[in-house]
Amino acid sequence: MNPRENLNINIHQITDPSLLIDLGIRYHSGERYAEAIPVLTRAIELDRLSQEWLHYNFRSKCYKALNKFDLALQDILCARKIVPDNDWCISEEISLRLKLEQWQTVVDLCSNHLVPSRKCSLRYFDYAYALAELDRHREAVLNWLAVLSYNKYHYAARFNLGLTYVALKDYPNAADAFAKVVQDNPEDVEAREQLRDALKKAQRYNEVLRQSFEIYQLTKAERVQPLVDYARFSFLQHHETVHQGNHFQKLMAVESDLYSEIKPQLPIKLRSSLQHHNMTRDSIAHFANNPSFLKAHPFFDRLDQKIDEYDEACEPPFKRRKL
Repeated sequence: MNPRENLNINIHQITDPSLLIDLGIRYHSGERYAEAIPVLTRAIELDRLSQEWLHYNFRSKCYKALNKFDLALQDILCARKIVPDNDWCISEEISLRLKLEQWQTVVDLCSNHLVPSRKCSLRYFDYAYALAELDRHREAVLNWLAVLSYNKYHYAARFNLGLTYVALKDYPNAADAFAKVVQDNPEDVEAREQLRDALKKAQRYNEVLRQSFEIYQLTKAERVQPLVDYARFSFLQHHETVHQGNHFQKLMAVESDLYSEIKPQLPIKLRSSLQHHNMTRDSIAHFANNPSFLKAHPFFDRLDQKIDEYDEACEPPFKRRKL
């Protein structure tokens, strides 16, 4: 029987629970979750004596597919009363409590059902996620690392590890975590942006510029922040020639060209609020001899300030990644 075909059946005429379960599973397989629920409910009513936990299991799946997580959780709790040590039911309860943001209950469940094995790596992930939500970041780090000890390619765990290090203001370790994500996922712009920000906090400025250049190349200036860092990166490329020849006019031309490149790509409101700063001979000389390009010129300081204001107003905060 095709699960998507029209099943015009009067379920109240069926008295065999196994037939109802089979029908409910067919509805579920055909993604007809709302129709599956009354069928499975009828099966549960007829089969109270056997207390078959699978009835609750399948109805819970239907509720979950309809985003009715509270009802799905009630069914899983009924199933767990019948089979309290069933590992699948425990995992499903944890999953549903995560959906309902019951962080402390998730922590309690996971801590009571953790086994140091690869099979349990997803439970370590859930445990770390709930700990991080409760701001228990040091414990979360240990559990993110546990996930990665069983699966070093679990990129969501490594990304979340980086965010947890950021919460602890451990920026060098945060940068290392994001760098490993980027190494294996070079087009992951979100990870690159987190890496860039962690590198800034760790004061590894040359790496900041290179990451900003990569973000600029990947996003084609969809985001504002990489533009100014890309300009700085370009200045770095020009710096050696300018400094050796002490060519002040050339440096001014470079600065002017870069501003011309950035300005058309900025949002209109931001663009209109910025004014080109003409460098004096003294400031050019200072700039050409100053290796700290992040503080070398007021143009960048003002541009940074405006960009920060713009990004804070428009950019949503990054969130931990889920499975």
